[in-house]
Amino acid sequence: VHSGARHNRTAPVIWTRRKYVRKPRKSPPGTVTADRVQTIFVEPDSDLVKAMARRTEDA
Repeated sequence: VHSGARHNRTAPVIWTRRKYVRKPRKSPPGTVTADRVQTIFVEPDSDLVKAMARRTEDA
């Protein structure tokens, strides 16, 4: 939703399994490193974003 690529036809997304994501020692909050990553290209779906926003408002 907040990505600069939300208006592009496809957007690159880096994907990996959770077990390959870790936080380096003494790094600031929110900093992670990922191993065994793959880059996949997805099509942003504005209808899906709207549906997800409605679900969070209802909760």
